[in-house]
Amino acid sequence: MELSRLTRLEQADVVDAMAQYMVKPSLSQAQRMKKASQDGSLTLQMIESILSEPKKTPNAANFSLTGYQRFFPTGYTPDQMDAVIIELLTGWKGREAV
Repeated sequence: MELSRLTRLEQADVVDAMAQYMVKPSLSQAQRMKKASQDGSLTLQMIESILSEPKKTPNAANFSLTGYQRFFPTGYTPDQMDAVIIELLTGWKGREAV
């Protein structure tokens, strides 16, 4: 419902960004985009920034990166390790589809 308030061009940009990042906006993300659209400040860059944010999933199973730390440079944060793993799995999944 929140995204229905965006212009057609903004909605098309959201759909493209959703496909690019393989995500669906959360309610709070959709509300922020709606507010920015109403203010006239919603840009493609803002849409991409909002949709590329890591989402907090309180009900998701906890996945520990402890066993994988040896594969990363010293000082990598859990968010950085997670981002690398997601990127690698996304590439792997893409190759599996072929």
